[in-house]
Amino acid sequence: MSFLSTGYLLRRLVGDCVTFDLNCLQSVGFIHVIWNKDNQRVAKIRQAANASTVYCSRAHVFPNGSLSRCPTQWGDEGEYVAEVFDQDGVHLHQETFNLELNSESECAMRCVMVYFQ
Repeated sequence: MSFLSTGYLLRRLVGDCVTFDLNCLQSVGFIHVIWNKDNQRVAKIRQAANASTVYCSRAHVFPNGSLSRCPTQWGDEGEYVAEVFDQDGVHLHQETFNLELNSESECAMRCVMVYFQ
């Protein structure tokens, strides 16, 4: 039995750290998580081995399957999808995150525009 999430929007500044949190899956008993960004593999973890495999720099997978990118940089924005499987390869869950990045100057301009409206 597999189920899908609706997705989450995360907004961060370039240079911040971001964590795509899968804490909700602790009770599911997952065994294998594959992370993709815009359909390209970023990382994977097999819980049984309690070790992560990192495919790109600045990516870290935690034992619960959550992914972090630190520090973020231009090009990190996009859609991140976690596919969760059990030990038999049965699809349990899919979680989608959309990351938007801004520079500090863009955020400051938005704050000024909102203030004067």
